[in-house]
Amino acid sequence: LAPRMELSNFYSLFSNGFGMFKTRGSAIIETDVADVYRMYRPAFPGRLVPTTVQSPPLGDGDAVDALALDNEQGQWLLLANRGAQASVSIALAGFGDGRPQVVAMSSDDPQARLAPIDIAVDDRAIVLPPLTLARLHWSVS
Repeated sequence: LAPRMELSNFYSLFSNGFGMFKTRGSAIIETDVADVYRMYRPAFPGRLVPTTVQSPPLGDGDAVDALALDNEQGQWLLLANRGAQASVSIALAGFGDGRPQVVAMSSDDPQARLAPIDIAVDDRAIVLPPLTLARLHWSVS
């Protein structure tokens, strides 16, 4: 099935409404989703690490999403503050040793493209502004 699967994967990338690429005639346009995939890609594949999230409410769910993974490169924590109004402080107890490397993207408008931002972090906590995605990485020593 490899040739068919390859075609299916390309079809999904270009034709899926949520895909990373769109076609406009003969032009191929990269969407905002590609930036998110690039940010998260180094953490995968990985082993899921159980994580406890205590988050402010947002509609019927939580404002904060978190996913922790271990792989050969170290420990990863992927975070999202989906709330558009308030920053959230996230405790980093139990994750890695020392200060993690941080890559983050944010926007003031839920409909706008996310842009890279700098976020202050120490070995105990990180504050995520509204509408922010972050990747924290503790390298293997």
